[in-house]
Amino acid sequence: MKYLAIVALALAAMSASADEPKTAAPAKPFSVYQTDVYGHIQYNKPSLLVQPDGRILQVDPYGHPQYQKPGFQVKGDKVYQTDPYGRIRYNQPSYTVQPTGRIVQNDPYGNPQYQKPQYLVKDGKVYPTDAYGHVQYNKPGFVIKK
Repeated sequence: MKYLAIVALALAAMSASADEPKTAAPAKPFSVYQTDVYGHIQYNKPSLLVQPDGRILQVDPYGHPQYQKPGFQVKGDKVYQTDPYGRIRYNQPSYTVQPTGRIVQNDPYGNPQYQKPQYLVKDGKVYPTDAYGHVQYNKPGFVIKK
């Protein structure tokens, strides 16, 4: 579950850069932080670093990139899991960032998994949603900082 939350952060970060071309990664690196139920940033928890080449790395609470841990790679509107060497793992679930800002998990074959946790990106914040797309404000979310 914790790993899924980190993946959702990565997707949200890419969706937040909607003002940039949809198939390109952001021009500058930026971070995605976990928040509590009240919206306070949890700096003591792991975060993500989205790099200009589309690679997404996990970062420890002290700000050090964790190159030895699996990360993510952005390709178009999809985000794929990668191994520590940066190779895409097509046998793992991927995520699709829809134009509306909704993030949906896909199985390894590319089929949407609407019963899995979903997220909505809005105004630089990431909100968890239910299967119908309703925002669940009583659950922790994420915030994107450039």
